[in-house]
Amino acid sequence: MKQHCAVVVVGGGPAGSICARGLARLGLSVVLIERMAASRERWGEVCGPGVHRALARSSLELPIGLGRPIRHFLSSWGHAELDLRDFQFWQAGQGLSVPRPALDDWLLAETARAGVTVLNGCRPVRCEARNGGWWLEIRGGDRTVELQAAFIVEATGRNARSLVQSDAARLYVDRLVCLSIMTERHPSLEDAAIVEACAEGWWYAAPTPDGRQVAALFTDADLVTNRAHTDLMLSALHGTNHVRQFVTLQRDAVLRTSNARTSVRNILWRDKWLAIGDAAWFLDPLSGTGIERAIDDGNSAAPAIADALAGDCEALRRHALGRAKEFQEAIATQQRFYASERRWRNEDFWLRRASARTEES
Repeated sequence: MKQHCAVVVVGGGPAGSICARGLARLGLSVVLIERMAASRERWGEVCGPGVHRALARSSLELPIGLGRPIRHFLSSWGHAELDLRDFQFWQAGQGLSVPRPALDDWLLAETARAGVTVLNGCRPVRCEARNGGWWLEIRGGDRTVELQAAFIVEATGRNARSLVQSDAARLYVDRLVCLSIMTERHPSLEDAAIVEACAEGWWYAAPTPDGRQVAALFTDADLVTNRAHTDLMLSALHGTNHVRQFVTLQRDAVLRTSNARTSVRNILWRDKWLAIGDAAWFLDPLSGTGIERAIDDGNSAAPAIADALAGDCEALRRHALGRAKEFQEAIATQQRFYASERRWRNEDFWLRRASARTEES
């Protein structure tokens, strides 16, 4: 089967779906390729009130019941005391613990409703520059599709290599990893999330929409290499003042390890190609704004791509420069926040953040 479109978007997360939907609403023919036939299992993700405002900029509103309200944020950072902040007062709205599979599936459905052709359970296996655009071979199950597109958007996340730019590398700012477990919910975290700094890094715990809670230790990968991860988590949990009151960790707990390194692509755009969302840059989850940033990037990328296809040669450059500036500002804010924690300034994790440098991979 052969198809033609103006834009192909690879990746069906928030950035890819919002961008594809925005392009379709601007009158362009769009195909979105999502390799997962159904969203994979992911634990709940907490986002701030800004997500509602970001969706409103796309004329979208979260369905009632999608997620669990987070009204309070507890923090022990820079001092041993536990601060309590009310989201409604602090950020003019409430936070939300959302099930990522349900969020991603809802956004894909809204994208298809806007007129985007969604190829679910498919992936591009070949891509070549042809006729001033792109030719892709896409496979999924027993289906093969040949697609001719004028423009490619990569929204494939932070771990995937570029489909078309062989010299696109990632520049890493840190070595952060996340060790996480799912536990029974503590009554005090019914509608609250907590963050607490510790010698090894920092802890995070929050309720999930299914009635449990996720607890995670963020530390550097090399600091856990020679230790059993569960032993490290138990030791770090014992060293907290507050999180240990809310989290019960058993040695036989199912533990997940995931990459959480702050990173940016050395190339954000080139000719008729653009990277968006985490594929462009990923920020330390301490910010808590990942979903919001992805939605905003999709929102701003769509008109830039449309303008570029209409002949505005500077549209993509302006967009990419804006994103690079946002990354630099986010890094500066992140460094200031880490610098405010001085209790463990001689520990490796904190020493590194006092003298951060960028590595390429």
